[in-house]
Amino acid sequence: MRNRVSEYLKSIQKNKSDDAVLINIAKYYELHVTRVLASLVTKQQNVTPTILSHLKISDLNISDDKISDSIDILKKAIEYSEIDLSKKASLNIKLTEETAKYLENIDKNSI
Repeated sequence: MRNRVSEYLKSIQKNKSDDAVLINIAKYYELHVTRVLASLVTKQQNVTPTILSHLKISDLNISDDKISDSIDILKKAIEYSEIDLSKKASLNIKLTEETAKYLENIDKNSI
C-alpha cells in the first residue's frame, strides 16, 4: 500500500502541479496519505496492524482514484483547519475528522 502511494506521489512531483498544497503533500505527507488510504480500503477510521494483516490480496489492488480521494481528505484537513498544523497531534485530529466524514458519506450513499 505504501509503495503504491509513494509511486503516485512521485508522479505528482514529476508533473509539477500548480497546486502548492498538493506539491507539499507529495513531498512531505506520504505516511499521512497512506494512513487515510488504509482507512478507505478497510472502511474503518482507526486502522490497526491487526486489521491490515487480515486484508485480502485483492484489497491491495488500489486505484489511482482511491489514492486521489486520500489526498483530497488530507488537503481538506490542511486547508480547512483553524488549528496549528505544525503540531503532529493537531493534524492527526483533523485528519481523523475528515476521514470520518468521508466514510460516513460512503455509508450514506451505499444505502
